[in-house]
This record gives sequence, structure tokens and C-alpha cells, in this order.
Amino acid sequence: MLCLIASVESALALNNHEVEGRHIRVDKAAQRKADSKHSVFVGNLPFDVDEEELRVHFAIECGIEGIVNVRIVRDPKTSLGKGIGFVQLETEAATAAALEVHGTKFNPKAESGGGEVRKLRVFKASAKAAAAAHKGGHDRFGHSVRYKTTALRFVTVSNFLTLCRMLFLLRA
Repeated sequence: MLCLIASVESALALNNHEVEGRHIRVDKAAQRKADSKHSVFVGNLPFDVDEEELRVHFAIECGIEGIVNVRIVRDPKTSLGKGIGFVQLETEAATAAALEVHGTKFNPKAESGGGEVRKLRVFKASAKAAAAAHKGGHDRFGHSVRYKTTALRFVTVSNFLTLCRMLFLLRA
């Protein structure tokens, strides 16, 4: 049992690591608590945006440090974004800095010559909106806010072995 606890802890330590150019999220399967105190709501996103593009905009282009997680709210049938998302940060200071991103121009497809420029709407996330996104409820406009999570949850032996392979690749 002690080995299993150590394995869970080592898996949780991989949360927010970058693997093959993408950040992974590792948490316990039963853990679903939204932290609205350190989160911001981001609106007016392009429907085809992914989490990494939004992370790059906040971290590199706007200089926000301490990003814990980025979630795009997606349609459960098509997996297209619904134009909204949440960015969770480590501290309240980082959250305050993230609110300054409100009104910045965002076009993640500009380098490839596509996409349209959008002005982001960034507000303090409310506990109600964050809980609705986690549970698949409705946002403040009455739209369904279910999303398809990209979080990785390691709870089975075969998935744990996959995690071990990923650790091996990271260290190589």
C-alpha cells in the first residue's frame, strides 16, 4: 500500500509538466474542486483555440507567471470550443495581473496567416461559473458549459505504466 501511495504522489508531481510540447494535468480522479479565488474567466475566444495557445498568450505575450491550469469549455459532441475558458493561477497577485489581459488582441493563428483578431474579455471567475463548467451546467447566459477535459488521470495499473514510460522519456 505504501508503494501505491508513493506512486500516486510521484504521478501528482507531474502536474503541469510539458510533454511533447503540451502541458499535462495530473490530479486525483475524485478531486473536482474549482478554485475561483485564483481563476479568471476568459471570453470571446475563437472556437478552434486550444489550451496551449491560450497559455502562450497569457504566459509569454502578456507576461503572466504562475499559470496552474488552462481549460477551454467545449461542446461535448463536436469538441469545438464554446468561446469561453478559465485560467487558474497560483497566487492572487497573478490573478490580478491576469485581469489586465482584458481587451488585449488575440489571434493564435496569425503566424499561419489565418484566424481573426479578437479582443479577449477577462473577468474574475465566480464560484458559480467555475462549478457549472466542472459539472456541465449552464453559464450566466444560459448556455450549456460542458467541456471535454484533457486532464490525465492515472488510476489503473496500465495507465501507471504509461506514466512510468513518460517519466523515462522526460529524464532521457
